[in-house]
Amino acid sequence: MSYLPSLVAGIALLLCMIYVSTLSDNPKLQVVGNPPQAQGLFTGVKGYEADVRAVFSESLSNRSKLLINTDQLAKKLQERFPELGDIAIVLPLVGRRPVVQIRPAEPALVLGTLQGALVIDEHGRTIADAGDVESSILDKLPTLQDESSLSLERGSYALPKETVSFVMTVAAQLQEKKLEIQSIVLPAVANEMHIRLRNRPYYIKFNLRGDGRIQAGTLIATKGRLEADHITPRHYIDVRVPGKVFYK
Repeated sequence: MSYLPSLVAGIALLLCMIYVSTLSDNPKLQVVGNPPQAQGLFTGVKGYEADVRAVFSESLSNRSKLLINTDQLAKKLQERFPELGDIAIVLPLVGRRPVVQIRPAEPALVLGTLQGALVIDEHGRTIADAGDVESSILDKLPTLQDESSLSLERGSYALPKETVSFVMTVAAQLQEKKLEIQSIVLPAVANEMHIRLRNRPYYIKFNLRGDGRIQAGTLIATKGRLEADHITPRHYIDVRVPGKVFYK
């Protein structure tokens, strides 16, 4: 029976290892970066703790460090709560409580569709219905009207990231010059965007594949020259081709 103490110690060690390899179903939510709390889309982790626990409890594999699929679980959380933005799940080396790291989504623009208006983040993902967001937030965002009959759901990707960046860049350039935008439209034409300025009879054609900053600068310079010459286009100004401007 001299081996009995070693056997007991071995069993105890094995049980400890099994216990340490398990995970709690009560994950800790941790915000990284600067949460846009002032913008009203993210009000803190407290409102999501119960929902995140429910997602973790959907599968027994989420209770094991050896079986859990953190990437798949993070994707599921993103799909259900797109306003949480980027999500990463970190497993503790010794402890049992997983950490859900959240980088809240920043609203970039409002997209008008046949189904209604949606708030889009910088990645082009729909993060909220515009009707659920305070008007004080919406008023600060560019509004883009889609005419291509997009069918979207909350959490889906509505636009390429490059398109969102293009719209934000052009809108910021025009606003900096105190040019009030009446409408921004994505027509049913590939890679084209139309902007109409308030109190102007014409619209401006932009190329989404080009440089938004350069095209906005070209428009501003062209508008200044035309007004100095007392010329007002009746239909459009076209800044899609680098180094050239057309108007009608």
